[in-house]
Amino acid sequence: EMDRFRVTFTLHVAFCVFGQLVCAVALLADPAFWANALQIIPFYLIILIGRLYCARIPDVSVAVVLFGRIWIAATLVGTSSFVILNTYQDFCKDLTLLPVICWAAMTALVPVYLNLTGMQPGIRLLNIVSCLLAFALSPKWSRMPQQHAVLLMATGLLSGELSGVLLVRAFGKAASTRRASPALLAQSAAGPDEFTLAMHKAWTLLCRACSFLAGSPAAVSATEMDRFRVTFTLHVAFCVFGQLVCAVALLADPAFWANALQIIPFYLIILIGRLYCARIPDVSVAVVLFGRIWIAATLVGTSSFVILNTYQDFCKDLTLLPVICWAAMTALVPVYLNLTGMQPGIRLLNIVSCLLAFALSPKWSRMPQQHAVLLMATGLLSGELSGVLLVRAFGKAASTRRASPALLAQSAAGPDEFTLAMHKAWTLLCRACSFLAGSPAAVSATEMDRFRV
Repeated sequence: EMDRFRVTFTLHVAFCVFGQLVCAVALLADPAFWANALQIIPFYLIILIGRLYCARIPDVSVAVVLFGRIWIAATLVGTSSFVILNTYQDFCKDLTLLPVICWAAMTALVPVYLNLTGMQPGIRLLNIVSCLLAFALSPKWSRMPQQHAVLLMATGLLSGELSGVLLVRAFGKAASTRRASPALLAQSAAGPDEFTLAMHKAWTLLCRACSFLAGSPAAVSATEMDRFRVTFTLHVAFCVFGQLVCAVALLADPAFWANALQIIPFYLIILIGRLYCARIPDVSVAVVLFGRIWIAATLVGTSSFVILNTYQDFCKDLTLLPVICWAAMTALVPVYLNLTGMQPGIRLLNIVSCLLAFALSPKWSRMPQQHAVLLMATGLLSGELSGVLLVRAFGKAASTRRASPALLAQSAAGPDEFTLAMHKAWTLLCRACSFLAGSPAAVSATEMDRFRV
């Protein structure tokens, strides 16, 4: 942490300058943002002056702690004044969409910077909690529905914290390998107090939860790697089938074009991502990377669906058949994610993001809203259950079958049991398709004679 604090002075200056530029863009886009600018610009100036002052302190550990306290003091003053002035003076209201997005971007960059600059977990936790409380307790301050604005800011804060943790892990912690001085060794011998241990434990649990949701190569099992390795053809079939169902829904109801503009690019993105991940030699890294690509594409699609449907009436008055097709595509997603070996955190994020999108969006079909949301939720949960049961059935069938001596000798150098079960299931599916589409080799002489005459 001290090393990161020592080498990120230029990053701090760039962070403050970039934040004020984004604030200026929001102010130009909507003059009503001036009230927020009166709070945001002094905040950046205060932390810039505090960083300049802390750079002069010889003891870097003292400088880290002092700058963290300056940051929290400026944050608490800004958030409390935002809530009080907005409650009693209508200081901030009726912001349009672009300033809110700019504000969310500035908010998301804060935990990224705090992680990179070596701030302690307690400082980062206080920053997130104070900002979330301010946005939740303040009266309506934008043209968005209040719950949507709060959800947007909360998503920015938590995704920024997750991104900061992952960036620090990627860059590597130089402080973990340095040799501690005798003074630090003597200080560590006394040990932290109980509150510090409790805070560290709580923050460790939060970091583990973030790692669970984002995926980790070390947590990828051999079975998941095997499933990911052998399901490339299944992925192509999944994308093609999804776009065919989308085309059927579009032909049944031309009003589905708005959804098709989001669904078809989603399938193309994950197909390109799967092709890229197939080139990565380390399968565990490929599994995690593909899961993150999937979640990124899902979050972009669901958030754009909610925003465009809220402000542009992008999707409305869908008839029953397109809704059923959409529910079928939604239900197939968790089935595929289970079969291809995605980690539980990725599957959980997929389900939660889709459920939130359908629940938060205004009415988008001719069905009652609660019925449409219930249909989509049923599809997602039944798909997840079906995927889990299919994986267990394939694994159990492969583990309980009795192999002949020839197969046993082949399995020593051949694929594992799950791969064989997946191959058997895929062969049956191909045979069913061949049966339905016909095959020249299966045409009998009698059928050829009847066709000829």
